[in-house]
Amino acid sequence: MDRGSSVSWSQVLCSSCQDEIRTRGWRPRHHDLLRGKIAEIRCPRCRASLQQLKDHHTSVRVLPWRWSTDPERAEITRQHEAAHTVIGERLGLVLDEVRVEAAQPVDLSGHSLECSGAIDWQLHPGDEVNEAALAAMLFAGPAMATEHLRTHGRDTPEALLDVAYSGAADLASLSTTLGRQAPDTVYDQGQADANRLITTYRDEIHAVAGALAHAGRLKRPEVLAAMKQASR
Repeated sequence: MDRGSSVSWSQVLCSSCQDEIRTRGWRPRHHDLLRGKIAEIRCPRCRASLQQLKDHHTSVRVLPWRWSTDPERAEITRQHEAAHTVIGERLGLVLDEVRVEAAQPVDLSGHSLECSGAIDWQLHPGDEVNEAALAAMLFAGPAMATEHLRTHGRDTPEALLDVAYSGAADLASLSTTLGRQAPDTVYDQGQADANRLITTYRDEIHAVAGALAHAGRLKRPEVLAAMKQASR
């Protein structure tokens, strides 16, 4: 047995789960894959794949984005976070700050998840949240990243899977924020709304992404200024 192995998500997931994740996003039924506990993985083929990897390595680390350059990944991350920001603001959510941060790999032996960007919303316990707006905002990030890949001819199966993974924590937060498990219909509508809205507000998303490229961190007034400039 060697000391460790770095793999892609396509080496961990079965073909059926890969297709579903690329098409519908990383929804709750696949969140068990992120915890790295083999017994909790519901898909028997994914469970067997991970078990085989762990049988041969002391640790298994998923390293997404191996197909991309650092500048390309940084731009996709900015587009992802900018889409969350713009669509959230357009749907009535109130931003505090958006930032792009360093990413960490996922260790399927039980260590931390990757986090390449973060947004602070002005949401407090007990606040009433618009379910449809929240779902659309959460899907907007990976939807915009997917559009970026397709626009640049980079929408390979592995790239689309990694972009879907980049939205896994976002979609996991839907039920956490709502305080209950959202049904599939909420996810379906949120994804459809996000795909429509990123087209409507594409210029504003690009403007906020450009501002993030310069500053790395934006407060709400700076975001609103970039959106206003783009919409003139």
